[in-house]
Amino acid sequence: MINIQGNSVIEAKPDFVWDQLFEVDTLINLIPGCKQLKKINEHEYQGQIQISVAAVQGKYMTRIFVNQYDETYICELEGDVIGPTGTIQGNGSFQLKEVAGGTNIEYHAKALMIGALAKLNPRFIEGVVGTLIKQGIGKLNKQIRANSTGDFRK
Repeated sequence: MINIQGNSVIEAKPDFVWDQLFEVDTLINLIPGCKQLKKINEHEYQGQIQISVAAVQGKYMTRIFVNQYDETYICELEGDVIGPTGTIQGNGSFQLKEVAGGTNIEYHAKALMIGALAKLNPRFIEGVVGTLIKQGIGKLNKQIRANSTGDFRK
């Protein structure tokens, strides 16, 4: 079992960040290794992830389900990644809160790896995924700044 958690500040108001988070282009940047993503309906996305760790290298199909989200900026998700060397099944949540200078995004996720993927050291995977998520949030911050007009903090 792997556990990922963290938080970052995005330089925009929560309502603007919230709207951006459910856009396909945004999710591609946020999901580690995501190369393709398509919105199937309001609550489901499907796509492809590229994993580049030697023993489990390959293309994996992914599905993401948005189970709950509401106007208080809380979202719960679940999903899976299925590929030639195993499966990852997980769930997670995030919450947005307004802070000085923007929006704090706090996230938590748990995942179970099955098959050859399960042979990888969970702490190693947690570190790699955590780093990739922080990079994705950095890209999100840049994207939000580029998509806004005038003062992006409003």
